[in-house]
Amino acid sequence: MGKTKSDKRDIYYRKAKELGFRARSAFKLMECDATYNLFEGVETAVDLCAAPGSWSQVLSKLMKPHRDADEAEFLKAQEGGFLLPNGSVETASGEIIWRRNRVVSIDIQPMSAIPGVHIIQGDLTRQETIEAIIDALGGQQAGIVVCDGAPDVTGFHGYDEMMQSQLIYPAFMTAMSVLKPGGHFVSKIFRAQWVNFTVITFMQFFEEVYCYKPSSSRPDSTEHFLVCKNYRPIPGLEPVLQNPRLAVNYKETIASFTPVQRKYICLLANNDLDGWDAETLKKYGLERFIPQSPRKHHALNTKIDKDIHELVNEGYGQISYEELAKKLQGTTLKTIED
Repeated sequence: MGKTKSDKRDIYYRKAKELGFRARSAFKLMECDATYNLFEGVETAVDLCAAPGSWSQVLSKLMKPHRDADEAEFLKAQEGGFLLPNGSVETASGEIIWRRNRVVSIDIQPMSAIPGVHIIQGDLTRQETIEAIIDALGGQQAGIVVCDGAPDVTGFHGYDEMMQSQLIYPAFMTAMSVLKPGGHFVSKIFRAQWVNFTVITFMQFFEEVYCYKPSSSRPDSTEHFLVCKNYRPIPGLEPVLQNPRLAVNYKETIASFTPVQRKYICLLANNDLDGWDAETLKKYGLERFIPQSPRKHHALNTKIDKDIHELVNEGYGQISYEELAKKLQGTTLKTIED
């Protein structure tokens, strides 16, 4: 948490200190919940890119009633059963009772302990980290997955938005691995030219998707939060942890995908709309991306198609981030009201 003079005058900074939160960002998650009722019925939560841990602290407080009920059940089972070396209890009827992890937090950086939180130090792009999360959940699926991680902000909004998308991808791949149907997903984003495309993309996976800016977010920042409710898993879609957008050869990488991965993973990773029908594109206001007959091509349409071909079909990994940021400056989409 920063300690500049402006921070010290900030009401959220002072309140976070007063309440014992590690960062003022704790209030952002609380505001998301107050606005969209995210935690009703949620019993298990996963916090990605969790350091320094303010969101995990909020989750720990919210999950405390479930944790207390678990502890009471565990102690009751222990009275008439046997405590096993692995920490579980075998009841008189032979049932095995474990202490459940209601909050699992992951970050590549080390984190100080938080009561009621199981902390994993790991990389979201590695399969062993996903397996560690699944093990920590003890066979349960999470009711909500949240991610407040972000790269260092440059002030170039298109560039910051693009860099943040590199983090959203593995965060959502992790969510796909552990989130139960009907669960929720919340991730930090930077609102710029492609934010509408991001909203449309996540509408394929959730019943409700919102782009929300809490009052505790600094007004001069483009920081927003992608709030996604009621997860609808795509049948047959398996997550791909390594972002194909960053592959040396994008086309060769996606050639190994199943048809359903080709459609949805490429959309998530690269805004790649190959395989999407015209009616779906019209539904979301993306008529400009519908392939045109060569006979009807106007010179301007040809230029747009060429730009989209370079930016989407060839893969962002083929050009530098600086070049891409410049190219995106001329690309806009239909505005979607929050």
